[in-house]
Amino acid sequence: PEITRDPSRDEARVNWPWFLPDGKRFLYESRSKDRSGQIMLAEPGKAPRPLVSAVSNPQWVDPDILVFARDGTLVGQRVDLSQGRAIGEPFAIAGPIDHFSSTGRAMFTASRNGVLAYQSHRDSDRLVWVDRAGHELGAVGVDGAYQRVRLSPDGQTALFDRADPQKGTLDLWSVALERNVETRLTSDVGSEAYPVWMPDGRRVVFMADRGGPPHLFRRDTATGADDQLLPPGRRQIPEDVSAAGDILFNERTERGNTDVRILRTGGRTVTEGLFN
Repeated sequence: PEITRDPSRDEARVNWPWFLPDGKRFLYESRSKDRSGQIMLAEPGKAPRPLVSAVSNPQWVDPDILVFARDGTLVGQRVDLSQGRAIGEPFAIAGPIDHFSSTGRAMFTASRNGVLAYQSHRDSDRLVWVDRAGHELGAVGVDGAYQRVRLSPDGQTALFDRADPQKGTLDLWSVALERNVETRLTSDVGSEAYPVWMPDGRRVVFMADRGGPPHLFRRDTATGADDQLLPPGRRQIPEDVSAAGDILFNERTERGNTDVRILRTGGRTVTEGLFN
């Protein structure tokens, strides 16, 4: 590999490479385990050098502008490539921009002549009740960017993850359906997503990007206490929980495909299948 994560620098991952005009040097994002990030300059025969602090994919505009996202805004930063350093302060280009900070992905593209295209907002979804004939009966909660919604075992509460449009992160929420009152369950600097109820209707399983790639956690919704179910390693997404409390989840493999695994309540993890 050209660049691999450096554990001595507490790197969790490296991604989003982008060639500079000479076709030899390139930019990329370095992400630390504390979720901070830096845009790095990679040059043949030299150690990578940090240019700016950012959790974003980088791109380049001639003659000397580094473009990236920060706090929901598309920004530019002048860079002296011969010295490998930033010049002055970053400046706003446009915003808001669709930016998902957990992965660093910002929805924009830049041409070398300075023409940029970007997506200003994520898609907005509505949660609604419908009857068996498909007729809409009423809305639940507020509009937003949702990924998963699950009803509690007693059918009285909906559990979901929703993106924060400013921070570009996902948090867990619940809504009491009879009263249509929402409760925010997480507010971490990273993302918590893909929630699933445990059979007791009090605890939930979810994935969070804490200390490495997103992996499995469990939260007690009454106390707010979390416990890590598996150590960080590869991305894990919970899918379902059995009546006995066994957790079915997907796990990314070194080959880039996905294993289906079961985490038994006694702590044993079993690979059940492989999907390419």
